[in-house]
Amino acid sequence: MLIPLNAQQPIVAAQGTAANLNATVVPGTGVFEVGPTGSANTSTNPFFFRPTDGTNPMGVMTNFGTTPTAVYALNVNSSMFMGTTAMAVNPCEANTILTANISLTGSGTVITGASTKKTYICALDIVTATAQNIALVEGTSTNCGTGIAGMAGGTTAATGWNFSANGGLTKGSGIGPIFIASNAAADNVCLLLSGSGQTSGSIQYVQQ
Repeated sequence: MLIPLNAQQPIVAAQGTAANLNATVVPGTGVFEVGPTGSANTSTNPFFFRPTDGTNPMGVMTNFGTTPTAVYALNVNSSMFMGTTAMAVNPCEANTILTANISLTGSGTVITGASTKKTYICALDIVTATAQNIALVEGTSTNCGTGIAGMAGGTTAATGWNFSANGGLTKGSGIGPIFIASNAAADNVCLLLSGSGQTSGSIQYVQQ
């Protein structure tokens, strides 16, 4: 594995041969050392590769975790750090993707909300047999009628997608969110139909 060096701190190396050098990571520090086996790392020891100012040999390795010293694990942590800087984690890659089948002849709930979690839609395909408007919304109770908020278009079928007969759409490939039920945690996701034509498809989503 290659270890990046700090371009502002050129390293110095002393005598020694490959036969008596040892490469280790200092426990609990993320510091990579190269030096003679059994020899101590000090600012005056000439047998270590180290920055010229005598600090951490080879620089400090990046760590990933929910705190600057933790290790990141998929499906366990909702965020991670690079060094001390928080990084955004793609929910569609960090969680198991679930699939909801769509088969409607009227408005209905297609994803049931999970307590304290938001729903991230990673992919969607939908086709309607007849010309009608269809809106993607979030909320609670029947057809997301309580606390309703639009996810694609407005909050009524009339303000949703305007499809012709046998029309529809395919959006997303599962590698990142395309819609987010973010109005409130635990919201359901619903489709509002302006007509009664058979509407079919599927939604791939995660909840976190």
